[in-house]
Amino acid sequence: MPNLSGLLAITGSTIITGDLTIAGNIIGNISGSTTIGGLFTIDPSTQRATITGSLTVSGGNTFHNVGAMTTGISCVVASGSDAMAQGWYSTANGTGSHAEGYGSTTLGSYAHAEGYYTTAQGLYSHAEGQFSTAFGIISHAEGYQTFASGSASHTEGIGTQTVGLYSHAEGSASFAIGEHSHAEGGDTKTLGTGSHAEGLGTIASGSYQHASGQYNTHGDTTSLLIVGNGTSQVLRSDAFKVRMSGSIVLPTTQSAVPSWTGTDGEMVFATVTGNHRFYVWMSGAWRSGSLA
Repeated sequence: MPNLSGLLAITGSTIITGDLTIAGNIIGNISGSTTIGGLFTIDPSTQRATITGSLTVSGGNTFHNVGAMTTGISCVVASGSDAMAQGWYSTANGTGSHAEGYGSTTLGSYAHAEGYYTTAQGLYSHAEGQFSTAFGIISHAEGYQTFASGSASHTEGIGTQTVGLYSHAEGSASFAIGEHSHAEGGDTKTLGTGSHAEGLGTIASGSYQHASGQYNTHGDTTSLLIVGNGTSQVLRSDAFKVRMSGSIVLPTTQSAVPSWTGTDGEMVFATVTGNHRFYVWMSGAWRSGSLA
């Protein structure tokens, strides 16, 4: 079994049928096609081995007592104990972590970062894609410019973010703030615990609340269900709500007799010339009654 110290340079095609141990204060450079039949061991005090060629290890344990290992390009850095970095400009700082791709960084122990300038900072976290960051413990960030801050949270898509514990954000610019909440779609936000927002620009303000549609009003923390029909962030409105009591809230902004062709069962409240009326589309026409 070769036991090497000092400067190691393997540049050609090399076959080692037994174990290979790199010991002492050295830099190990392997740039050729190398096959190791046994264990590849790096002394933990050294914590350095640079591999730019093809390395095949057929022993039972690929890296035994590894301090740190870098593969791919010499500018990658593995400084954490039992860490591995590969690709271009990747850095594995966390113990037992793995950074790969281009400019990826692991800071958390046993974390994994891959892709393009991703960062896995939390313990056991995973970041992938482009410019994604997994900050929370056991968090997962994927996609483009996503940020998983909450512990055990998951963010995916583009520009999404999680803050709440166990929360999930997906889509585009969705923001899951409440614990156990789920924000999906475009520019949605969950504020309440266990809440869910979907669609476009919807906000679930209350705990265990569901908001859907587009651009609903926000600040209502007691409704169970809100369906928005607004047109922008500043022009928010609701098609209807379901309250905790089981009652249904319909909009009362209609000020004229309905002029469109309705659908059987469609209901509209309206205030026409000062009179409060209730309209229902039935049998091909609007039927109405007065509300005293």
